[in-house]
Amino acid sequence: MYAYNQFDQTLVDQRVEQYRDQTRRYLAGQIPEDEFRVLRLMNGLYIQRLAPMLRVAIPYGLMKSDQLRALSQISRTYDKVMDILLRARICSLIGLHLSLCPIS
Repeated sequence: MYAYNQFDQTLVDQRVEQYRDQTRRYLAGQIPEDEFRVLRLMNGLYIQRLAPMLRVAIPYGLMKSDQLRALSQISRTYDKVMDILLRARICSLIGLHLSLCPIS
């Protein structure tokens, strides 16, 4: 199983903070829909006909039990359906609404 090192964690933390700021600004009306569409697609947030979907990458298709529990908790709190495709190394959260998710 891949284990993040400090470099990886720093990179992920910076990317999360950047997207969190972009999302805050979009919800505040400071970023137009067309600009935010590119940002959300780069971060795995897709808007389907019936519901938004967030795709979460799973490195090498392997997860620790606490990571799976965290995704399960997110699904129970903010989502309607959680679909885990380990062969594709992704987890899809379907029905997730951006305005209901904590961003701070």
